[in-house]
Amino acid sequence: MLIVEPVTPVLSRTARPVPVWLIVPRFVSVALFPEMVTATVDPLTVSDPVLFMIRSVCARNMHCLDDRFMTFLFRRTSFAKSRTEDTPVSNSALLPEMLDHYRQVEESKRLFGGAGELERVRTQDILSRYLPPAPATVFDIGGAAGVHALWLAERGYGVHLFDAVPHHVEQARAASKEQAQHPLVSCSVGDARNIERPDASADAILLLGPLYHLIERADRLQALKEAHRLLRPGGRLFAATVSRFASLLDGLSRDLVSDPVFVEILEQDLRNGQHRNPTHRPEYFTTTIFHHPDELQQEMQEAGFQVERLVGIEGPAWFMSSLQSHWQVPQKRQLLLELLRKVEEDRTILGVSAHPMGIGRK
Repeated sequence: MLIVEPVTPVLSRTARPVPVWLIVPRFVSVALFPEMVTATVDPLTVSDPVLFMIRSVCARNMHCLDDRFMTFLFRRTSFAKSRTEDTPVSNSALLPEMLDHYRQVEESKRLFGGAGELERVRTQDILSRYLPPAPATVFDIGGAAGVHALWLAERGYGVHLFDAVPHHVEQARAASKEQAQHPLVSCSVGDARNIERPDASADAILLLGPLYHLIERADRLQALKEAHRLLRPGGRLFAATVSRFASLLDGLSRDLVSDPVFVEILEQDLRNGQHRNPTHRPEYFTTTIFHHPDELQQEMQEAGFQVERLVGIEGPAWFMSSLQSHWQVPQKRQLLLELLRKVEEDRTILGVSAHPMGIGRK
C-alpha cells in the first residue's frame, strides 16, 4: 500500500517553503537526511517512477531547494540518465596532480592580480554582454571558489556552483554566506560530465575550467553533451580553454625558456596540446589540455551546440611587459579594455589569448 506523507525540504534562506508530497512504498526505520525531511525513507526502496513524479512536482521550484535534497531527487531517476552514455569516460574528475596544484594555488586570489585580474575583468565583460538577463538560472560548472558565480549572484542571477575540488566548494559556500543579500542558490562538489540536475534546467552554463582539465577528448565531449542536456532550448554555453600557444608566449615573455625542462614542456604543448609538469612547480601549471581554437569549435559542434562566436578573453595583453603600468592608470586601463573588445573575435589572433572562449547556443 502506498503511503502519502507531507515533506518540506530544507530551503535557501531567501526562499519560501515549498511543500512536496512524497509518495513512498513503505516506511522504514532509518531516517533519510533527518535535518531535511520529516518522513523516514529508505532511498533504495523508492522506485524511479516515484522519484520521477517527485521531480516533476519540484522541477519548477528547484531554485528554492537545498542542493543535497535536489541531489537525492535526481540521483536515481531515469530522467537524469538521458545524458549520452555510449562513450567511456575516466573514473575520477581530477587527477591527483591537479588536486595538488589547487592545494598550492589559491584560485580566487589569482583572479585579483596581474594577468589573472585581466582574465576576470574580461570574462565578466563578455558574460555581461551575452548572458540572458537576470534572474536567469546559471550553472557555474567548475566555478572554483565562486569568483564569477558570486559576481553574477550580486546582479540578480540564480547561480548554482559545481566544482570537483571540495576545498573550492567550501570556499564558495563561506563567501556566499558573507554575501547574505545575494547568496548562491547552491554549491556542490560535482563532475562536469555528470551533473545531478534535470534536463533543461539552466538558462546559461559556464564551463570556465573543466575543458582544460579533462585531458581526454571523450571526457570533454561528455562534459559538453552534459551541458547541452542541462540547458533549456536557446540557452547559452560559455566554454573557456587554455590556448595551444600559452606556454610559448608565457615562456618567451618571462624567459621561462631558459629552463631546459620548460622547453620540453613547451615543445609537447605545441606538438599535441598535452601539457605536463614533471617539476611540480606551480608556475608551470599542472596536467592540462591546451586547445587550438579550431578544436574548441569542433568539440562544441560535435556536442550539439551552434557556435555563435569564439572570443579571446585576454587577447594579446596578458603577456605584455607593460600590462601593470597600463592597468594602474584608469584611462589607459579603459583604453586597453576597449581595444581588446574590438579584436576579441579576430580569428587571426585568437590563439594569442591565454584563454579562448566559445559561446554556443542549444
